[in-house]
Amino acid sequence: MHDPKDRPLSRRPEGPSGSDEEALLSSATPPRTLLVALDGSPPSLAAAGYALALGVVLGSRLHAVYVDPDGEGDPEPLPEDEGRLHEIPLEGHAVQGIRGLYLLARAAAQKGTQVRLWVARGNIVDGILRTATHVDANAIFMGNTGRSGLGRLLLGSVAEEVLRRSHLPVTVVRGTSGIS
Repeated sequence: MHDPKDRPLSRRPEGPSGSDEEALLSSATPPRTLLVALDGSPPSLAAAGYALALGVVLGSRLHAVYVDPDGEGDPEPLPEDEGRLHEIPLEGHAVQGIRGLYLLARAAAQKGTQVRLWVARGNIVDGILRTATHVDANAIFMGNTGRSGLGRLLLGSVAEEVLRRSHLPVTVVRGTSGIS
Protein backbone atom coordinates (compact mmCIF):
# COMPACT_ATOMS: atom_id res chain seq x y z
CA MET A 1 0.00 0.00 0.00
CA HIS A 2 1.23 3.52 -0.90
CA ASP A 3 1.73 5.94 1.98
CA PRO A 4 0.56 9.52 1.07
CA LYS A 5 3.48 10.96 3.06
CA ASP A 6 5.85 9.40 0.52
CA ARG A 7 4.69 11.58 -2.35
CA PRO A 8 7.11 14.22 -3.65
CA LEU A 9 6.86 17.74 -2.24
CA SER A 10 6.50 19.26 -5.69
CA ARG A 11 4.89 17.82 -8.75
CA ARG A 12 5.45 18.59 -12.35
CA PRO A 13 2.38 20.31 -13.78
CA GLU A 14 0.16 18.26 -16.00
CA GLY A 15 0.48 18.89 -19.70
CA PRO A 16 3.31 18.97 -22.19
CA SER A 17 6.82 19.94 -21.20
CA GLY A 18 7.83 23.47 -22.23
CA SER A 19 4.52 25.10 -21.38
CA ASP A 20 4.00 28.84 -21.82
CA GLU A 21 4.44 29.37 -18.10
CA GLU A 22 7.76 27.53 -18.05
CA ALA A 23 8.92 29.49 -21.09
CA LEU A 24 8.15 32.78 -19.32
CA LEU A 25 10.17 31.77 -16.30
CA SER A 26 13.15 30.43 -18.21
CA SER A 27 13.34 33.27 -20.76
CA ALA A 28 13.76 36.07 -18.19
CA THR A 29 17.09 37.87 -18.46
CA PRO A 30 18.58 40.53 -16.19
CA PRO A 31 18.11 44.09 -17.42
CA ARG A 32 21.19 45.33 -19.27
CA THR A 33 20.18 49.01 -19.48
CA LEU A 34 18.54 50.82 -16.56
CA LEU A 35 16.90 54.24 -16.69
CA VAL A 36 16.40 56.31 -13.53
CA ALA A 37 13.93 59.20 -13.60
CA LEU A 38 15.17 61.88 -11.20
CA ASP A 39 13.63 65.13 -10.01
CA GLY A 40 16.03 65.61 -7.10
CA SER A 41 13.44 64.69 -4.45
CA PRO A 42 14.42 62.26 -1.67
CA PRO A 43 12.28 59.43 -3.15
CA SER A 44 13.86 59.88 -6.59
CA LEU A 45 17.34 59.87 -5.02
CA ALA A 46 16.43 56.66 -3.14
CA ALA A 47 15.32 55.11 -6.44
CA ALA A 48 18.58 56.22 -8.03
CA GLY A 49 20.57 54.59 -5.23
CA TYR A 50 18.62 51.36 -5.65
CA ALA A 51 19.15 51.35 -9.43
CA LEU A 52 22.85 52.12 -8.97
CA ALA A 53 23.34 49.23 -6.55
CA LEU A 54 21.47 46.85 -8.83
CA GLY A 55 23.30 48.13 -11.91
CA VAL A 56 26.68 47.59 -10.29
CA VAL A 57 25.81 44.00 -9.31
CA LEU A 58 24.35 43.17 -12.74
CA GLY A 59 26.92 45.10 -14.76
CA SER A 60 24.10 47.07 -16.39
CA ARG A 61 24.45 50.36 -18.25
CA LEU A 62 22.95 53.22 -16.26
CA HIS A 63 21.13 56.25 -17.64
CA ALA A 64 19.35 58.98 -15.69
CA VAL A 65 16.92 61.61 -16.90
CA TYR A 66 15.44 64.79 -15.53
CA VAL A 67 12.35 65.97 -17.41
CA ASP A 68 11.88 69.74 -17.49
CA PRO A 69 8.14 70.38 -17.90
CA ASP A 70 8.89 73.69 -19.65
CA GLY A 71 9.30 73.32 -23.38
CA GLU A 72 9.27 70.26 -25.59
CA GLY A 73 12.01 68.10 -26.96
CA ASP A 74 13.79 64.82 -27.27
CA PRO A 75 16.30 63.73 -24.63
CA GLU A 76 19.59 65.61 -24.78
CA PRO A 77 22.79 64.48 -23.06
CA LEU A 78 24.15 66.60 -20.23
CA PRO A 79 27.84 67.46 -20.18
CA GLU A 80 29.88 64.91 -18.25
CA ASP A 81 31.74 67.75 -16.56
CA GLU A 82 29.45 69.39 -14.03
CA GLY A 83 31.53 72.56 -14.42
CA ARG A 84 30.05 73.02 -17.91
CA LEU A 85 26.53 73.07 -16.50
CA HIS A 86 26.37 76.84 -16.97
CA GLU A 87 26.05 76.14 -20.71
CA ILE A 88 22.51 74.84 -20.16
CA PRO A 89 19.77 77.36 -19.32
CA LEU A 90 18.22 76.24 -16.02
CA GLU A 91 15.60 77.82 -13.83
CA GLY A 92 13.92 77.04 -10.51
CA HIS A 93 12.79 73.43 -10.23
CA ALA A 94 15.22 72.26 -12.92
CA VAL A 95 18.21 73.09 -10.71
CA GLN A 96 17.14 70.49 -8.10
CA GLY A 97 16.59 67.83 -10.77
CA ILE A 98 19.91 68.45 -12.49
CA ARG A 99 21.68 68.49 -9.11
CA GLY A 100 20.18 65.03 -8.48
CA LEU A 101 21.59 63.76 -11.78
CA TYR A 102 25.10 64.90 -10.89
CA LEU A 103 24.79 63.46 -7.36
CA LEU A 104 24.05 60.10 -8.98
CA ALA A 105 26.98 60.50 -11.39
CA ARG A 106 29.37 61.15 -8.46
CA ALA A 107 28.00 58.16 -6.52
CA ALA A 108 28.41 55.97 -9.61
CA ALA A 109 32.02 57.12 -10.06
CA GLN A 110 32.75 56.20 -6.42
CA LYS A 111 31.47 52.69 -7.19
CA GLY A 112 33.65 52.46 -10.31
CA THR A 113 30.86 52.80 -12.85
CA GLN A 114 29.36 55.50 -15.04
CA VAL A 115 25.92 56.88 -15.65
CA ARG A 116 24.85 58.77 -18.76
CA LEU A 117 22.84 61.89 -17.88
CA TRP A 118 19.93 63.22 -19.94
CA VAL A 119 17.49 66.13 -19.92
CA ALA A 120 14.16 65.84 -21.70
CA ARG A 121 11.55 68.59 -21.98
CA GLY A 122 7.76 68.53 -21.96
CA ASN A 123 5.24 66.27 -20.30
CA ILE A 124 7.09 64.40 -17.56
CA VAL A 125 5.63 60.96 -18.31
CA ASP A 126 6.21 61.36 -22.04
CA GLY A 127 9.77 62.53 -21.38
CA ILE A 128 10.56 59.49 -19.24
CA LEU A 129 9.11 57.10 -21.81
CA ARG A 130 10.85 58.87 -24.73
CA THR A 131 14.16 58.64 -22.92
CA ALA A 132 13.59 54.95 -22.12
CA THR A 133 13.08 54.33 -25.84
CA HIS A 134 16.03 56.53 -26.80
CA VAL A 135 18.49 54.65 -24.56
CA ASP A 136 16.91 51.25 -25.24
CA ALA A 137 16.22 50.73 -21.53
CA ASN A 138 15.13 47.36 -20.15
CA ALA A 139 13.78 48.78 -16.86
CA ILE A 140 12.76 52.11 -15.32
CA PHE A 141 13.37 53.20 -11.72
CA MET A 142 11.66 56.16 -10.10
CA GLY A 143 10.54 57.58 -6.78
CA ASN A 144 7.06 58.33 -5.53
CA THR A 145 6.24 60.80 -2.79
CA GLY A 146 3.33 58.65 -1.63
CA ARG A 147 0.72 61.40 -1.92
CA SER A 148 -2.84 60.41 -1.21
CA GLY A 149 -6.24 62.00 -1.10
CA LEU A 150 -6.74 65.46 -2.58
CA GLY A 151 -3.06 66.00 -3.42
CA ARG A 152 -3.02 62.88 -5.57
CA LEU A 153 -6.37 63.72 -7.14
CA LEU A 154 -5.23 67.22 -8.11
CA LEU A 155 -1.66 66.43 -9.11
CA GLY A 156 -1.99 62.87 -10.34
CA SER A 157 0.86 60.45 -10.07
CA VAL A 158 3.70 60.39 -12.55
CA ALA A 159 4.73 56.97 -11.26
CA GLU A 160 1.25 55.53 -11.77
CA GLU A 161 1.06 56.90 -15.29
CA VAL A 162 4.49 55.49 -16.18
CA LEU A 163 3.40 52.13 -14.75
CA ARG A 164 0.25 52.21 -16.89
CA ARG A 165 1.88 53.29 -20.12
CA SER A 166 5.28 51.60 -20.10
CA HIS A 167 5.87 48.19 -21.62
CA LEU A 168 9.00 47.89 -19.45
CA PRO A 169 9.31 46.74 -15.85
CA VAL A 170 9.03 49.79 -13.57
CA THR A 171 10.38 49.89 -10.02
CA VAL A 172 8.83 52.58 -7.84
CA VAL A 173 10.59 53.47 -4.60
CA ARG A 174 8.13 55.00 -2.15
CA GLY A 175 8.99 57.84 0.13
CA THR A 176 7.60 61.02 1.55
CA SER A 177 8.28 64.58 0.57
CA GLY A 178 8.99 65.30 4.22
CA ILE A 179 12.30 63.41 4.29
CA SER A 180 15.14 65.74 5.20
